[in-house]
Amino acid sequence: MARRESVWTRKSPYGKYKGPRGNPSTWRALFEDMLFSRDRALGVLKDCPQSPRDILGVSLEATMDEVKAAWHRLVLKHHPDHGGDRREFERVMAAYSLLVGQ
Repeated sequence: MARRESVWTRKSPYGKYKGPRGNPSTWRALFEDMLFSRDRALGVLKDCPQSPRDILGVSLEATMDEVKAAWHRLVLKHHPDHGGDRREFERVMAAYSLLVGQ
């Protein structure tokens, strides 16, 4: 009887992953690429009567951890891949980009 190979020892048909796993600078660069530029964020929010803090639902005294938590909650709620509104998702991303860039 042949011995079955474990899922963990089986060779991947795609080859080995050669990228830097968990490298903080790589993840930071990827995250910063996802953020909107200041000009793009201002373009998205030009017709919106709310301030970036109102869009995220945080106060003026909110810490960056509170801003990030509010952003994360709203991104999960409004993400287009999960049935959310694309325009609202863009507003949330633009508001967070402006607050982080300040």
